[in-house]
Amino acid sequence: MLPIGSSVGWACGSLAVVCVPDSDAPLSEVIRFATATYFGYDRHGGVEGLAALANSAIEEWRHVRTLRRSVQLIRASLFFESRRWHR
Repeated sequence: MLPIGSSVGWACGSLAVVCVPDSDAPLSEVIRFATATYFGYDRHGGVEGLAALANSAIEEWRHVRTLRRSVQLIRASLFFESRRWHR
């Protein structure tokens, strides 16, 4: 499980460092982290692949209350959820 409550940065295939929002960050900051420079559809097999990833992550959270260990997978799930609820 990822540590929650402290900012974490990482480079993802580029020189850019992306900061993970703190656990008490406003929702707008979390959504910006999930969507501003990340296009989950391209990275995870289109809508179907991304939906499968996000749906399995939410089921895991509901049943055992754990988050994925990969920041990229968490970001992909947040990207999808922002799209799911944006309608």
